[in-house]
Amino acid sequence: MTTHPPPQPELQKPRAQHTANTGLLTLCLASIFALGGGFYAYTQHQPSTEHTHTAPQRPPLQAATQLSMLSMDQAPKALEQSPFDPATRSKIMAALQRGDMRLAQLPLLDNAGTPGQIIDVTSAGITQRIILSGTFQPILLPITTAGAVTITPITPPHNALLSIIAMTALGPQALPSLTGLNQAIELGVIVQ
Repeated sequence: MTTHPPPQPELQKPRAQHTANTGLLTLCLASIFALGGGFYAYTQHQPSTEHTHTAPQRPPLQAATQLSMLSMDQAPKALEQSPFDPATRSKIMAALQRGDMRLAQLPLLDNAGTPGQIIDVTSAGITQRIILSGTFQPILLPITTAGAVTITPITPPHNALLSIIAMTALGPQALPSLTGLNQAIELGVIVQ
């Protein structure tokens, strides 16, 4: 039999502690930079949210109506009861006295009778936010010589469509129905 010399332990060179954790540290740093770069790219290249929720604007639906003009005697009281701020009231009154503007009332209601539908009514550059209901709500309209009134929905129609009834000088008139927020009604107004 051959005898083997007893095994002798070999001394290994001691490893520096920093080399044992270098791989793990490099992996963590690379992950942090990758996540940070991804987050930066995500936040810097997102499309603007102000246009993502609205569909393209369609041309306004056209309609025409006749309204009765409020006399100069009725104008101060009507303006006092209106939702306009004092500065707007005084501008409207000055335009009325110069003959640049006329005042008319346009009562509106939601034909479905569902309260809570919100619309904007714009005339002579002045916008009023109106909450429709099943009963007529009088809206004071300053009308310039052009006589255009724009009605724009602010909340989506509660039903499949928003059907608005206007009380005109000739009686109730159904305005064109709106099916979404990207529509508007342009109402040509004749004030007599």
